[in-house]
Amino acid sequence: MKIAITLNKKLDYEVYLDFHNFSVAGANFGKKIKHDHPGINLKNYISYIDSFYDTYHKLLLKKQQQINISLKKKVKVFSAELKKIFGPLAKNQNYKGYLSM
Repeated sequence: MKIAITLNKKLDYEVYLDFHNFSVAGANFGKKIKHDHPGINLKNYISYIDSFYDTYHKLLLKKQQQINISLKKKVKVFSAELKKIFGPLAKNQNYKGYLSM
């Protein structure tokens, strides 16, 4: 099994739209977004996210690389935890996750 974490700016657009004003079971995702990114709003979210990716591109790539190295070292433990949540996983399958701002 291989697990890779990648960047996906278009997914960050969707995540913002889905979570900018969302809370459930005491977890207020919209409030957390506003706290971490006080300048983002529905009018500027695309340009804000584009600017974030441009400004922090090197840092995002570094973090992505660090996470992938850690996952590679701990893939057996990580896959065991995923199995608890999702059931049996295909051993020869490649899985992808996304690093979000």
